[in-house]
Amino acid sequence: MCGIVGLCLQRRAVHVGDLESMNSTILHRGPDGTGVHIDGSTGIGMRRLSIIDLHGGWQPIANENGRIHVLQNGEIYNFRELRKELEARGHVFRTESDTEAIVHAYEEWGGRNFANHLRGMFAIAIHDAERGELWLVRDRLGIKPLYLAETPAGFGFASEIKALLASPILEAKVNPRAVSQYLAFGSSGHGTSFLQDVQSLPPGHVACHKQGRTEITAYWEFRMQPQESGWKYEDARDELRHRLHSAVKSHLVSDVPVGAFLSGGIDSSIVVGLMAKELGASFKTFSIGFHVDEFNELPHAKQIADKWGTDHHVEMVTPNAVDIVETLVRHFDEPFADPSAIPTWYVSQLAARHVKVVLSGDGGDELFAGYDRYTEASRDQWIDGIPQFLRTAIARCARFMPDAAPGRYFLDYLQYDRGGRYAYQLDLFPRPLRQRLLRNSWHPDELEMIDPTHERAALLRNSGAPDLIGQCSYLDTKHYLPLDILTKVDRMTMAHSIESRPPLLDHELVEFASRLPTRWKVNAQGVQKHILKDSARDLMPTNIVKRKKAGFAVPFQKWFATDLATMFSDTVMDNAMCHEYFDPQVIRELFAQNRTGRRDHGMKLWSFLVFEIWLRSLRDLSRPTTTPFVVH
Repeated sequence: MCGIVGLCLQRRAVHVGDLESMNSTILHRGPDGTGVHIDGSTGIGMRRLSIIDLHGGWQPIANENGRIHVLQNGEIYNFRELRKELEARGHVFRTESDTEAIVHAYEEWGGRNFANHLRGMFAIAIHDAERGELWLVRDRLGIKPLYLAETPAGFGFASEIKALLASPILEAKVNPRAVSQYLAFGSSGHGTSFLQDVQSLPPGHVACHKQGRTEITAYWEFRMQPQESGWKYEDARDELRHRLHSAVKSHLVSDVPVGAFLSGGIDSSIVVGLMAKELGASFKTFSIGFHVDEFNELPHAKQIADKWGTDHHVEMVTPNAVDIVETLVRHFDEPFADPSAIPTWYVSQLAARHVKVVLSGDGGDELFAGYDRYTEASRDQWIDGIPQFLRTAIARCARFMPDAAPGRYFLDYLQYDRGGRYAYQLDLFPRPLRQRLLRNSWHPDELEMIDPTHERAALLRNSGAPDLIGQCSYLDTKHYLPLDILTKVDRMTMAHSIESRPPLLDHELVEFASRLPTRWKVNAQGVQKHILKDSARDLMPTNIVKRKKAGFAVPFQKWFATDLATMFSDTVMDNAMCHEYFDPQVIRELFAQNRTGRRDHGMKLWSFLVFEIWLRSLRDLSRPTTTPFVVH
C-alpha cells in the first residue's frame, strides 16, 4: 500500500524536487519510506506503507534489464500464484513483494491485458523506457484512486489531487461541469474532477501515455445478467459461501497484523465471522458508538465480537462537525458531501492505534440488493400506467409551485421512466432545485446538456439486468460505490495511514453475484440480501440476520440546531465564494426552512458548507498562470 505520483514533462527533464514536492503532499498514504525513478522527461515516485515484504518490497521495482519500472498503490492477493506461473515462463524475481509480480505480468501479457491476471485492489503505473510508454491501470471496482492531469506543460498522475497541484504542470481552476454533478451526486462524476485538466481514471480502465497523447480503454466489465436456469438455489447458496470464504481468505495476505471494522450489520459480521474461521480469535475488531441511541450500533457489534472472541476495541465519540470539516475537506481534495465520512474518520483513527490493515464489509448492499430504495423503486412501477403525455404535463405545471410546497418534487419525478425515477431519487438536490441554484451562472441549454441524471440513467440502460432491482444494483455498483463509498473509505483510512480491504468486492465474487437471479437476493416475502444471509446464518445470531439496515449516519438535525448553524451562517450566508456558483437567495431559503423545521435540509446545507471551505482552500493553492521551465 502506498501513494503514487508521476510526470511526463514537455519542455524539460523531470527533477527529483518535482517528485519530492508531489510525494510530500501524500505522506499519510505511505509514512514508511519513499522511492523515485527518473528517465529524462519522465519520472515516477511513491510513498510506502509497508504491508508485504517489509524489507525488500521497495518501489519502484524494475524488470530484469532495468528498462521497465512499476509502482503500485494497493495489494495483489494472488501474487504468489502469479509468481509461480511467471517463474515457470522464465521470469526472474528478486523480492518477495506482490508488486514485483506486476512488472513481469506486464512483460508477459502486455499493457492492455496484464491486469486481467491480477486479483486485488490497485492503482498501477508502469514506465516502459524501451517503448517510451507510461501505462496506468485502476482496479476493476475503483477501490483505489488514480487521477490524471494533462496540460500543455505535460502529463501527470497521482493517488490524490493534492499531489498534482504540487506538480509544475497544473493550475487550480474549477471545472464547472463537476459543480453540476456535485449537486446531484454529492461528488464529481465518473472520469471527471473538480479541477479543469484533471480526470479520474475510471474503474476497470487502462491508460497509455506516449509521445504526448493519452489513450484510455476498458479492460474489464460486468453486467447484471442473472442465470435463471441450470442451477438450484441450494447449490448457488453453497457456492456463494465458498466464494465468500475464498475472498476473505485471500484478503488476509499480509506481513503485518490484520483487523476489521465491525458495525454489527450483516456485511461486516460476515467478514468477521469468516476471518475468525481462518484466524481464530487472534485479531482485533473496531467499532465506534454515539451517545444518540438511534445512531449507536455498539450492542450489535459486541454480539459478533463476543461470538468469535475477537480483541474488540470500542470508542464512544461525540463528533464535532465544526472542528472536523476543514480536516475532511483537506483529505478529500474535492467537495464531498457524504457526512458518513465523519464516523469513518473516527473509526479509522481508532483502528490506526492498533493495526495497519483492516477488512470492511463494503459492497454487500450493492451486490445483494440490500438497500430499501430498490424495493421502493419497484413499488413505484404503478406510475407507468399513467400516460406519458399526462405525466409530462403534470411535471410542467409543477414548475410553478414553490420549492417547499408538499409534493412539488414528486410531481416532477412522475415524468421519468423507471430508471430515470430511480436516478432522480438518488439526487442530493432534485433537478428543479439544481436549476434554481445554478440559474445565475448557467444557461438553461447548458444545464440540460450536462444533466447528471442522464449519467445514471445511461448506466441503468446498460446494466443487462431484466428487472429494475438488478438495474439499480448495477448502477450503484458502478456509480455510487466508487464515487462515494470507496472514495470515503480510502481517504479516511489513508488519512490515518492504514489500509482498508473490502473482500466482498473481490472481482470473482462480484462476477458470481451478478449471475444470481434477483428473486434469490430479494425473496417473495421482500427479504433483502436473502441468499447472502442464508449462506452465512451460522456466522451471526438470528437478531443480526433479521436486523434492518441502519447505515453509518450522523445527527445532522441536532448539529444544525447548534454550533453547525452558527458556522454555516458565518461561512456561507454572506459574501461567500460559493455565491459565484449558487444563487445565495436559494441558499438562504433552504437555511430558513431547515431552522423552522419546515424541511430537513441538513445534507444540502452540509454540501454548501463543504463546497465553500473547499473553494477557500483552493484559493490558497492557486498559482501563477505561467510556470517557469528550464530548457535543456
